[in-house]
Amino acid sequence: MILRRIRHGMHVWLRGLHGETVCLYPNPGNAGDALILVGTIEALARAGVAWDLVRPGDDVAGRTLLLGGGGNLVPPYGEMASALRTFVDTDPARIVVLPHGIRDHHDEMALLRSGDTVFCRDRVAFEHVRRHTDASVRLEHDMAFHLDAEMLLDRGGRDPDAVAFLEERLAEHGWSLGRLRDRPVVRFNRIDVERRSDSSETDIDLSFHLIHTDVDSISWVDAWALLRCIESARTIATDRLHVALGAALLGVPVQLSSNSYDKNLAVFETSLSRFPNVDFVGDQPSVDQ
Repeated sequence: MILRRIRHGMHVWLRGLHGETVCLYPNPGNAGDALILVGTIEALARAGVAWDLVRPGDDVAGRTLLLGGGGNLVPPYGEMASALRTFVDTDPARIVVLPHGIRDHHDEMALLRSGDTVFCRDRVAFEHVRRHTDASVRLEHDMAFHLDAEMLLDRGGRDPDAVAFLEERLAEHGWSLGRLRDRPVVRFNRIDVERRSDSSETDIDLSFHLIHTDVDSISWVDAWALLRCIESARTIATDRLHVALGAALLGVPVQLSSNSYDKNLAVFETSLSRFPNVDFVGDQPSVDQ
């Protein structure tokens, strides 16, 4: 019931594209972005929308362009902003920014036209963007909520190459699914630019370490590997938004702490607070070894 409500608004909007073949530029990034991409593809399929994968510089003139959801339209990232500027010059019929957490990037928002649409995945982004664009601005939930977690887990479990990839990647960092299951609480914290300077140490940064291929090659393996590790944990402490989102989908108890800016809290207030197994703790609690 929670997922049905979270998915409803975006599903209804996408149904307006039924029968169309849209252009899709996925958000570049890590295994969390792969989770978003898989959810996006599933949402398009449910709505009866076909898609072609595109890259900046491709000809999208006269077509609907979907810019994949995520958290790239914030400092210090620039990939999605650069792609948006490039695509504007190719004159798509309309540009749709799928649910994003957006901070700053005023100039890119000002490039969007009245027929374009920006979906914001938190209220902070929504209030920010509508002051800087002529596009329609709507509040919707992260596209990763649209994936069928159980179906993805089943698919990966039956794929020997996916299983081998996950086992090898975990072993590279001294872990296995069995070791994850043995820990009362496992820490899946960031090691990248969004890590808070005072945040807790990590056991393994799943989103960073489980990259199989570049995310825009439609790597469902990355998304599966992320969910498989989350499923194996008894309780999770994390500052990774999509680790918490995956835990929400699977019913795994998770304590979500802050990242380097207000993203985690903002998405928790908009979406994740609806799940009884997800708690926002602000500063991460200490974890007994």
